[in-house]
Amino acid sequence: MKNINYIWTKKTEDDARTKGLEPRRAGTAAYLGYEPLQPGEVANAWTAKGYVTPLTIEQQIINHYMQFVTDVETIVDDRRILYRVGDRFAVEVTRCDHDLNNPHDNMRVWRKAGFIKTMLPTHIAVETYYYDINGNCWGLYNITEKLSDDGNRRVINFDYLREWTQDNINELVAECIRMREMDITHQGEAVTAC
Repeated sequence: MKNINYIWTKKTEDDARTKGLEPRRAGTAAYLGYEPLQPGEVANAWTAKGYVTPLTIEQQIINHYMQFVTDVETIVDDRRILYRVGDRFAVEVTRCDHDLNNPHDNMRVWRKAGFIKTMLPTHIAVETYYYDINGNCWGLYNITEKLSDDGNRRVINFDYLREWTQDNINELVAECIRMREMDITHQGEAVTAC
């Protein structure tokens, strides 16, 4: 069980407050001598009682990159959300609903073509907006797009097709931010302005 970190739950904070202990977001670190909680009997017992929740390394990475978000704006009734990262980068997520009974729905077309195995009732569409130093806007650093096999255009990256949930939104936004922070663009791709 390596690569697990534990975070303290609201229940822990409420219990600490009730007992007159110093409330702190990181939990009762003093109990542990400011050392991370290790997997084992104590961690299992505290998880079972709801005092801590385990975070995998993947969740820790997502949380790390989500810290870069400086503003979140809901544009259309929780169906379109804009995540700003400073003044020069933004990630917009949009909810796409599917009629799985419709033979012409994209999910059915994608499954028939072999792009996906499972049809989803919703999926997350991602648009990215990167502003260069001249104020030009580019659709760079988008994890849901990749170069086509012939290298001439961008196509859907079906490896990152996700159902509309907050956890999935956070994963995709964090991946786009990671690409931006590491300056990972698709080498050789034709970039078009927004």
